[in-house]
Amino acid sequence: NYFLPGLRKYHNLRVVIAGHVVPLPTLEWQNLHQEIVLGGIPLENWIQFAFEKKSQAHHEFIKGFWQYCKGHPMQMAQAILSFS
Repeated sequence: NYFLPGLRKYHNLRVVIAGHVVPLPTLEWQNLHQEIVLGGIPLENWIQFAFEKKSQAHHEFIKGFWQYCKGHPMQMAQAILSFS
């Protein structure tokens, strides 16, 4: 809880936090942040990835797995590459 409030004195500094839960904003830095929620990678990109990696994963499998894990990059890559 000391890291983010301590950054407010650096006006040109940008911090990106990904893959972690960010604490709720406090009065010290609530007006200095912008939260952007990133979505999964689009299905078309995963189909192209499978093609480029010469994966034997069928398009229907890729689509179904993409829907199941919401395009989560690590899970998708591992599943597609398991068919190589």
